[in-house]
Amino acid sequence: MDLAGETVPMSDVAPKNGRSDTVSSTVKPADEPGRLRKILISLALSQVMSLCLAGTGTGAQILSNNNFRATVSQNVPTYIILAVVYGFSLLRTKGVSNLLTVLKLRGWKYFLLALVDVEANILINNAYYYTNLTSIQLLNSSIIPMVMALSFVFLKTRYGISHFIGVIICFFGVACVIYADSQKSHFDDGPNPILGDILCMITTMLYAISNTAQEAMVKEFDRTEYLGCMSVFGLIISALQIPFIDRDGLAAATFSWPIIYGNVIFTTCLVAFYVHMAVIIANTSALMLNLTGLTSDFYTFIAGVVIFGISYQHLYLISFVFIIIGTVVFAIRATSTATTTDDDASVTLKCNDDKVNGGQEDVPEAIPFIMSTEANSNV
Repeated sequence: MDLAGETVPMSDVAPKNGRSDTVSSTVKPADEPGRLRKILISLALSQVMSLCLAGTGTGAQILSNNNFRATVSQNVPTYIILAVVYGFSLLRTKGVSNLLTVLKLRGWKYFLLALVDVEANILINNAYYYTNLTSIQLLNSSIIPMVMALSFVFLKTRYGISHFIGVIICFFGVACVIYADSQKSHFDDGPNPILGDILCMITTMLYAISNTAQEAMVKEFDRTEYLGCMSVFGLIISALQIPFIDRDGLAAATFSWPIIYGNVIFTTCLVAFYVHMAVIIANTSALMLNLTGLTSDFYTFIAGVVIFGISYQHLYLISFVFIIIGTVVFAIRATSTATTTDDDASVTLKCNDDKVNGGQEDVPEAIPFIMSTEANSNV
């Protein structure tokens, strides 16, 4: 329990059947100015991921405006690049980290993760065609409570009051974006908004499952293994679906310059997004990833003003400020993990930051990059 930076052990629970059940939580004193500096640095770096996410949306919008509908094929170059970089890196590795050894030991896990990732990408690309941006923003924000619930149940993550306050502040920012879009006429309802909303809800559930499972895999092993194995399976799964899903779209496509540079923007940003996402999840959490990702709406709006001629809205800037404040509030105090030890039947609330630092320092939840080089295998 954190009281004014002091270390306060919680009292033991009465023994049962000769075995002690204990609950403890220890937080070490921290250098507050240095801690704030790390939060600000990590938040600034994490916005690179949001910029990448906004870039993929911009590229997808360019492709959609030019009637390019190959929802599977446009993801294939991303999987190829990741497979070449990280897959070959694993192939050159000897021992238990070798690609073939990893695939034998836990390849089925990465296959399932890749399947969820591929299908989620396909569904969200179709959702943008059938419904409007406002509906997608509203439904995508529901990933936050989904990830919190999945992390609570499967990863044993425990949240404090400050974490819930931070999430609520972020939702105020999302509400500003949705209200601003509802007042504008440049987004129509789409040809089938109900189908689009259904696809978006399914996509949100798939991304919540994917992010939570990714957090477990990346923290147990490393992000190089995750990106290498996931991309190999993602490439195979995508290639098998192209003849069935993209046959008509590719046949009707005219590869003009807008389609070419739209695909280049989409692929470049998506590759960078996957890499940054793995780094952030390795050192924080799936929930922190999705909170920082909410600012991508602001960057997408800026791209819309510059590229597509969308009128400026002050509410987007207000939304950006709300989300940043909410993320800082969430990050100030680290989450805890409830762990159970069978040998002594003890239950311990362990600071998540100890997993990153070896318990040497109380580091906020938002530090995605600072300690990444020593904690995991890197690019």
